[in-house]
Amino acid sequence: MIRVHFARLAVPWLLVLLTAGCAIIENDGKIGMVKGVENASLDRTYDATLKALEAMEFEVRRHNKDALVAQIEAYTADRKKITVDLDKEAEESTRVGIHIEPFGDETRSNLILSEIEKQLRQ
Repeated sequence: MIRVHFARLAVPWLLVLLTAGCAIIENDGKIGMVKGVENASLDRTYDATLKALEAMEFEVRRHNKDALVAQIEAYTADRKKITVDLDKEAEESTRVGIHIEPFGDETRSNLILSEIEKQLRQ
């Protein structure tokens, strides 16, 4: 009887843990990451991202770029870390991933993505 009761409780929790694990793996290990694809080169997207973060008054602490990827780290006024990952998909296509620690902030991340797109249009 106790085994049956334990199994009824354990199986749903096991499914929750497995589902959460899949979500983490799917988003490069980051919960709450917002992703998009821009029709612009890595260089243009990188420049637009730096301008967007500056326009939003975030403190950019670190930025690195090579021919295939770039990563920018910035901080909000309330000390939340923003990480923007850029990956070249083609000459005029760049994948953008935005994560705000610790658990992601979809609203803020989407606002940052919108500002990047605005900077690309200028």
